[in-house]
Amino acid sequence: MDIFHGGLWFEIIAQSARGTEPFVEIAREIEGNWSDIVLKRLELKKGEAMGLLASTEGLAVLQAVLGKSTARLASF
Repeated sequence: MDIFHGGLWFEIIAQSARGTEPFVEIAREIEGNWSDIVLKRLELKKGEAMGLLASTEGLAVLQAVLGKSTARLASF
């Protein structure tokens, strides 16, 4: 399932940013789960894990808005 392409994740975070429940709770739970996974499996510090998640999600936004080629240019 491609949650980025279909816009599901973007809709969840947009509604969460507006303070709409249950999206706030859902987004926090999903982000918390990803944070835990990254922290434990990659043995990163919390700041590093948050940076990795922010970079990954930022690339997903670029891909959704400007296309894959732009997202690839921005990836590292």
